[in-house]
Amino acid sequence: MANTILVPVDGSEHSREALSVAIEEFADAELIVLHVIEPYNVFSVTENAARDDEVLEERRAERAALLEESREFAADRGATVRTELMLGSPSRAIVDACDEFDVDHVVMGSRGRTGLSRLVLGSVADTVVKRAPTTVTVVRSP
Repeated sequence: MANTILVPVDGSEHSREALSVAIEEFADAELIVLHVIEPYNVFSVTENAARDDEVLEERRAERAALLEESREFAADRGATVRTELMLGSPSRAIVDACDEFDVDHVVMGSRGRTGLSRLVLGSVADTVVKRAPTTVTVVRSP
């Protein structure tokens, strides 16, 4: 049975590089490309605006386009991917997706933040490495 590889994407060069690595290193595996939408707009000034269903639907449409770009990127490299869209905290959703989709391995990009920005913003990759029930490969762009 082929492995199932999860590749979280966010539209960055780092996540594109991770998808490239997954395609090259796991050619016989099922590749699942995942994007996570955080349901609340932390820049919103009111709670109602943060929970606006219309805004959420716009974000879903934008992220569906991002997933389609990832599908095309993979197809250009001879690979087929399954795409998934989840709501929630990115690190938590990625870890949850490991169980939900019976993932054998996660390949993800990292921005490589350091210092204060890493302390304040945290690191999705670090959290996934610590909490995922499977092996995680973190890819940094050259």
